[in-house]
Amino acid sequence: MILSWSVRILLAVAYVFSGILKLYPIEFFENDMLMHHLSTEKLVLFQSRLLIGGELLVAAGILFALHDKLFVRLSFLMLAIYTLYLTILLILEGNNGNCGCFGNAIVLTPFEGIMKNVFLAGMTWIVWHNPVQYAFRWKNVVLVVMSLFTLALPFILNPVLLPKNVQTLEGEKTEIPLEILYETEGEIPPSFDVLHGKKIIAFMLLKCPHCRLAATRLEAIKRDHPELPIYAVLSGNANDIPAFMEETKLHDIPYQHFVSEHKIMKVSGAQFPAIYLVDDKMLDVSLEYYDLNSDVLLEWYHRP
Repeated sequence: MILSWSVRILLAVAYVFSGILKLYPIEFFENDMLMHHLSTEKLVLFQSRLLIGGELLVAAGILFALHDKLFVRLSFLMLAIYTLYLTILLILEGNNGNCGCFGNAIVLTPFEGIMKNVFLAGMTWIVWHNPVQYAFRWKNVVLVVMSLFTLALPFILNPVLLPKNVQTLEGEKTEIPLEILYETEGEIPPSFDVLHGKKIIAFMLLKCPHCRLAATRLEAIKRDHPELPIYAVLSGNANDIPAFMEETKLHDIPYQHFVSEHKIMKVSGAQFPAIYLVDDKMLDVSLEYYDLNSDVLLEWYHRP
């Protein structure tokens, strides 16, 4: 009895940790779903939180054993789906990067993620063979309330921030000194033209976690909309470039490595990431991470 309850509690705790660590930052989980075509930009804000809520629901169901067999079956099903996904990921992309099982807090390769799921499946099997049955009058009511609460909890803890439209984001147009990217001594000039026409320029620091999230989101957008003129200016130590590329999967977006952070701030300002929508060196719109959306970028780009 003590062993079975210990396993039950540990299994529930594992699901709670898995869900909560995906929730902060949830942007990593959202971007991972987008990069692997598991959701769309419009759905991912809600789908990601519902999946996390599903993990919390399974954790609560196993811990409180209101309908034991039901939630144990859900645990087996969830682990089977995640394992299938990781197996496909392992075959297609190799055993590289972060499987996302615990968000960005604990990095596991796809194979390590599969082994983790096998271990949790073993714990689930022990719980299956040591069922608990409670009989009380309001059991179904408690189950409904618990389900609604756990599914809603991710939306409460980390509310959805919907992207604004271009008109809301527009401000007074100003000219930015993009010539610095070409004229600064000791730096390699960009291989792309940022001085003429419409350009989406993202200024990012190589070690900035928010910049890495923005780069991943921009890569997902560029992959689906190659016509968008998105360019990246990366600043920092060149030794940090491989890790940045591995995490962000930045393959389709051309980039310039600009070493000096101090000099780049003359163009981008002091806050990173700085994502500028520029037309002939005139800054039309400055975007925050939460405003990164293909609809916003396409509306601006195709506007006369």
